[in-house]
Amino acid sequence: MGIEGKLEPVPSLCLGVADLSVKEMTAANSTFVNKGVYISPVVIKRVEDNSGNLIFEARPETREALDENTAYTMLTLMKGVIDGAYNRGTGKTIGTGMRIRTRTGDRVKYANIQYPMAGKTGTTNDAKDVWFVGFTPNIVAGCYMGYDRPQSLGRGASGGGMCGPVFNRFMKKAIAEYGSSDFEVPPNTYFLKFDRFSGARLPNDATGDHVVAELFREGEEPQFGISIIDGGFGLGEDFQLFSGGDDTQITTSTGKKKTIAKKATFGSLSSGGLY
Repeated sequence: MGIEGKLEPVPSLCLGVADLSVKEMTAANSTFVNKGVYISPVVIKRVEDNSGNLIFEARPETREALDENTAYTMLTLMKGVIDGAYNRGTGKTIGTGMRIRTRTGDRVKYANIQYPMAGKTGTTNDAKDVWFVGFTPNIVAGCYMGYDRPQSLGRGASGGGMCGPVFNRFMKKAIAEYGSSDFEVPPNTYFLKFDRFSGARLPNDATGDHVVAELFREGEEPQFGISIIDGGFGLGEDFQLFSGGDDTQITTSTGKKKTIAKKATFGSLSSGGLY
């Protein structure tokens, strides 16, 4: 997917601790909307002389990096980041047009773009770096903010709150210039509806703020009625995050008892960090 930076083999790599450039991150994200195909970015597309004769034309590298269905599954997850309908994504300021208070005390409204979009925010420890990389079906853009010599951007700084508005303003103008469409669903897939609070399977005609639709591949139907608690990680059987208990209480690997709220929030149950 075009990642050239060094990826250290540490557990926190899954949270995004590697140092990567805006170009790498933006090009890698374009793979999701390109149906799994990576296209290397170019700075200069073509050069012509004053008579219109072609002197140089860039030849981007193109390769299949992901299965098309895998790419679209990631795309649907990233749509949830900026989906303001449930007020739940870290980039919800883009999807909802929320009002944000600036450092001068003014309240600025960022209007909803009203087009299909997906993306991902990023905020490092102490908010020394903030990111947002997002895309429509035909435009991918990345935003980064930080100091040349790393220092905190201030209390409450985040990728969604700082880079989100920049992305919003840029994308509104870009869509006006280049248009937009809807994301194309890959073949041999289907959607099932779930209750986003309980995870319960819902009928196909279910509606409401609690309903979310998830993509599945044909031939890989989910099994219902089986409750597995493993923290969301595919780990070996010899390394359990915690042992199963009843529906609400678990025993952690250190022997402590923890209660899972029926409607877990970011503060009550989280993967950790500012991601």
